[in-house]
Amino acid sequence: MSSEYKKRDSVEKLFLSSKSFAGGEPLRNHGMETLRGEMFVNLITLAIRSRMLHDMRTSGLLKSYSVEKMLLELHKLRKAKLQDRNEITTEITGKQKDILESFSIKPEHVPTFLTS
Repeated sequence: MSSEYKKRDSVEKLFLSSKSFAGGEPLRNHGMETLRGEMFVNLITLAIRSRMLHDMRTSGLLKSYSVEKMLLELHKLRKAKLQDRNEITTEITGKQKDILESFSIKPEHVPTFLTS
C-alpha cells in the first residue's frame, strides 16, 4: 500500500513542479482558439521538461542541477559571427561542457540565434 502512496506523491510533485515551470497561472483569454493555443504550448512544454528530467536523472546531472539552473548555465553560451560569415562558439566552461556531454550534444551543434 505504501508504494502506491509514494507513486501518487511523486506524480503530484511532478505535476506541481511542471505546472509552475510552465506558468500555470489562471488562463485569461478572450477566445477559445487562444486558450487552445496556450494549452497546446503548455503541453509541449511539459513534454520537453519531462524528457529533460528523465535524461538528467539517467545521466546523474539532476544531482547537481535543477532544470532551471541547467538552462541558465546553457543560456550563457555564445557564438560569434566572423566577417567571413562563419560562426564560432566562444569559450565553453566546464559546467557547460558537462551538461552538453550528458545530453550528447557537440559544442559546434549548439544552436545560435544570431541575425545577419
